[in-house]
Amino acid sequence: TENGATVQVLKLFPTDPAKRAFHTVILHVDKASSEPRMVKILYKDGNEVTYTLTKFTPNVALDDGLFRFDKAKYPGVEVNDLR
Repeated sequence: TENGATVQVLKLFPTDPAKRAFHTVILHVDKASSEPRMVKILYKDGNEVTYTLTKFTPNVALDDGLFRFDKAKYPGVEVNDLR
């Protein structure tokens, strides 16, 4: 439990670890709400980065323009569209 809530702990591993700087991602998920609570990234060099989520707001309405890259704003940049 974390702060009175029961959490599920998921350990995630990269499919191609040789190409990654990290070896494990640990994800804590609130069992009742299925909301993420904490993410910890374990790096091969011994470093750890922990993100603690204190507020989670699902399904926020966002303008589509937030996800469009405007090439005109970045002259000289090469864009590789891998879709």
